[in-house]
Amino acid sequence: MKKGFTLVELLAVIAILAILVIIALPNVMGMFNTAKQNSFNTEVKEVYKTAQQAWIMKNMTESASYVEYIRVNGKYYVWTGRGFIETTTQVLDLTGRDNLDFDIVFDSAGKVIYYASSDGTFWYQWTSRLNMYNEITDELKVEDITESVKWSEEEPSCQDYNYTVSNQTSFNFDLFPRVKAAKIARKCNNTEDFILNSAHRAIALD
Repeated sequence: MKKGFTLVELLAVIAILAILVIIALPNVMGMFNTAKQNSFNTEVKEVYKTAQQAWIMKNMTESASYVEYIRVNGKYYVWTGRGFIETTTQVLDLTGRDNLDFDIVFDSAGKVIYYASSDGTFWYQWTSRLNMYNEITDELKVEDITESVKWSEEEPSCQDYNYTVSNQTSFNFDLFPRVKAAKIARKCNNTEDFILNSAHRAIALD
């Protein structure tokens, strides 16, 4: 009576299993990456909704021309016009991963001007379009947030700014300082670079 398997039979079984793994692995990895990307998209939407609620609450007590929320490595920042400073007031009440970085800007009407977010693996970016009267011609809605990108497949673009202060005369108004920014486009180095060197700052500075 035959006992066990021969070496040839074991090698045949191992070869078949190896072939099955090779065939199935890409599909399994694809499903895994899709699940991670969907999770990232969901978190980006949650930040949007939380920021929108914060904007509503903020504008119930004060009127602001725009409101911006910036978080990098779990810390919040505000843009001063010439740099970033850490803040404990311009924050969002969020739960979830602290490694989700973002920069979201609302105008005085509550429309999103700019939104960028990344977790280091995926990134999302949206910028509003303006007409000749500096009015927003499109509006980002939470259900539109679907087109995130994997960082390893396509790196986002960043911009460095060289700031200068110049005086500008306008009719009978007094001279006033105005910050100008020379833009230098390049590839982003990392998530922090992507959030803090976002292209939308040039809109307000030009």
